[in-house]
Amino acid sequence: MLNPKNVAWRRDEFELEVIRKTLQQQKPLLGICRGLQIANVYFGGTLIPDIPLHLQTYEHLTKAGKPCMHEITVKKNTLLSQIVHTKKGEVFSAHHQSVDRIGKGLCVNAMAKKRIIEGMEIKDDRSKNLLLLLQWHPERMKNKQSVFSKNIRDYFLNEIKKTI
Repeated sequence: MLNPKNVAWRRDEFELEVIRKTLQQQKPLLGICRGLQIANVYFGGTLIPDIPLHLQTYEHLTKAGKPCMHEITVKKNTLLSQIVHTKKGEVFSAHHQSVDRIGKGLCVNAMAKKRIIEGMEIKDDRSKNLLLLLQWHPERMKNKQSVFSKNIRDYFLNEIKKTI
């Protein structure tokens, strides 16, 4: 059961406003972990509040609450597939929540076992908004040369430079 005392209402409001302004100004937005979750909610989606409880798996956060590596599969014909140039790989996760219902206008670009959504992006290829949402932590991966870290960082930084 959701405990309202554990909800960061002010943080949620701030992050929802960041998403709104970023989309309005057509600036690149990279959402990582909680960023994917709050963006999904912004677009009208819902969340699985606790993966171990609802899906009986500890692949994304160990029973001791420690982050861990796990495999994902990248969907074809997505922005993410164009960035990483591979179908599978290992990523670093530290989350106990996940997307349940996908928000309007978003599509899945990566999945883990048990059908856990690991990435999303804007569905419309004609959209001028660059929105890349990742459930994993590319910035915390030990292998900084992994395509799931380096390629994403490089792509996103190049997109930001285009808007300056």
